[in-house]
Amino acid sequence: MNIFKDSVNKFGLNFYPYEDVNFYYVDPTDKDNYIVLDEYFDRLKQARVNELQKIAQDLGAKKFRVTYMREKSSLIKKKWNGKADGKAKDGDGTVSVDGDKLSKQYDKVEIEAENSFPGHDPAEPHVRYLKYDQNVQNLIDMRMDTKGPINHQTLSIKLSSTSGLKENDAAKLDMILKSLKMAGNTTVLSEVQNEEKSILKYEIEF
Repeated sequence: MNIFKDSVNKFGLNFYPYEDVNFYYVDPTDKDNYIVLDEYFDRLKQARVNELQKIAQDLGAKKFRVTYMREKSSLIKKKWNGKADGKAKDGDGTVSVDGDKLSKQYDKVEIEAENSFPGHDPAEPHVRYLKYDQNVQNLIDMRMDTKGPINHQTLSIKLSSTSGLKENDAAKLDMILKSLKMAGNTTVLSEVQNEEKSILKYEIEF
């Protein structure tokens, strides 16, 4: 959708930052809020980190840490021998199998936030960006349960599960930017694929 700058107020839309920027994409939690494309992924990552901090404070945590981790995946060819239930062709029940083992490593690990508090009784947090993340909701439910509140929890939150951009949409945006000769030194698709490999590790202690 194309919108002229002098018509923004008529649509009731908000743009961040409101400058001479041509391309924005909608905030996945607010259809009236748009974020400049160059800062879209960084801003949403920070929004989720900030929300995890506030969740920790509201739930009465004593300590928490949020770590950004980006997976580096590689396929390592590995040959291994396994025992078959029945007789194999060689007659001794042994089969030789070539297997591909997926080895996951992290090529980027950064502590995004950590803090400690005196601790207090939990209060129901307001969740926006992680509202539909089942791990986060389960953490809140367990902490709010007065029958047996938890003392410690570690969660892995996939950035792609709370992103508003999917690969098909990213590819279309890249085509538009390329046709307008406004493509930068990276692509929207590569940023989406980067989110597919990225998690926020959330450690919280009560």
